[in-house]
Amino acid sequence: MKKAIICINGVETLDFFSKQIKEELEKRKIKVFGLDLKNLKNSLKKMQKFIEPRQTTLITFNFEGLEREEYIYNEKNKRYVWQELKVICINIVVDHPYYYYDRLNDLIEDFSADNYFDNYLHVSIDKKHKCYMKQYYKIIKNNEFLPLAGTKIFNEEDHGSEYQNTKVKCDENKNIKIKDRKIDIVFAGNYTPEYEFEKNINWINEEYAEFYRDIIETLKEKTDKTFEEIAHKKCVKTLGNIKDEDFINVMNKMIFIDLYIRNYYRGKAVKEIVMSDHKIVVIGKGWEKLKKNIPCDKWKNIKHIKQTNTEECLKLIADAKISLNVMPWFKDGAHDRVFSSILNGAVCLTDSSKYLEKELKNEEGVIYFKLNEEKNIGEIIDKYDDSRLQKIVDDGNKKVIEKHRWNKRTEKIIEMEEKLRENSKS
Repeated sequence: MKKAIICINGVETLDFFSKQIKEELEKRKIKVFGLDLKNLKNSLKKMQKFIEPRQTTLITFNFEGLEREEYIYNEKNKRYVWQELKVICINIVVDHPYYYYDRLNDLIEDFSADNYFDNYLHVSIDKKHKCYMKQYYKIIKNNEFLPLAGTKIFNEEDHGSEYQNTKVKCDENKNIKIKDRKIDIVFAGNYTPEYEFEKNINWINEEYAEFYRDIIETLKEKTDKTFEEIAHKKCVKTLGNIKDEDFINVMNKMIFIDLYIRNYYRGKAVKEIVMSDHKIVVIGKGWEKLKKNIPCDKWKNIKHIKQTNTEECLKLIADAKISLNVMPWFKDGAHDRVFSSILNGAVCLTDSSKYLEKELKNEEGVIYFKLNEEKNIGEIIDKYDDSRLQKIVDDGNKKVIEKHRWNKRTEKIIEMEEKLRENSKS
């Protein structure tokens, strides 16, 4: 890879990931240009001077720069500037493909005309997502799996949040020691209560509502199954055989079920922690809506901090003993929150996945719990004092530093790009 383009001033979390990759690329003497999504007209002029045809690669997240944006996309000839200037496109998609049904259809229309998929790589952060792409989007032939990485936020001189703003003694990884941390448990993420999804469940008629509720209840029973596995069985049972193109359209119409189930388990996990008299800091929108489900004398165990940026979330995690994670229904992948928590010295209390269990055994930076056994979370937490938590995070840190930081992910991206470039020539 000689030159790379990343997108900036888009979605905050994606900007954060792009920044980490940019830093790693520049360490390797690869020139990087930041395409300003808020000022595309002026930024595009500079980018066109930067690009060397066939020597430049776009590394983007969630289709940023591939959404038919003005100036990047020519409506008349249905082509992107990437096609005109022979730029390889690596698209790292951090959500399930069914969230991008329209984007994928547009991309197929735009890239099929000149067979530009030879120069396009679709990267999934869960192996099940990759399988979905291979099964339902066969025209997109270049598919890879690469989970997000963890990010360490503090350097040796910079420790502090509203909780911990004085100099403290750090461990060998330059993290605040568990015994000196001011937050017992932290969770970073928004919350939407189940009742807010009722309008989605009932949007057609009662027959459809029963169908949706059946899927939801089955997902609660079979927490090891993916949404698409359960949904496909229910569709076949109800409708008979269903064509692939119809099924992926149906999945896109039912993404509210994915949002329902992940929020359902987020709420349950936080509630059980609070009910077992453990204190937790929750960061994000919507948590005040959980109050109606929790007795007043238990609500005092929650401190709610409004939604903030990724860096501020990591600062709070770096002051916490335990960082709660509830997977966004990843069954063979991992959330970056797991790796970032460990790198910043917090034990990650999380549900598991097939991939994650291979990478980190229980008590190697993580403590696993089962989604349908949340009532045991309080008892699980009670088992661990500060010294045990310190040993767990120390053991996990060694593995995460070795395998799950952005330097390793960037190396893999470079390898993928070289392979794609070589294959596109043949």
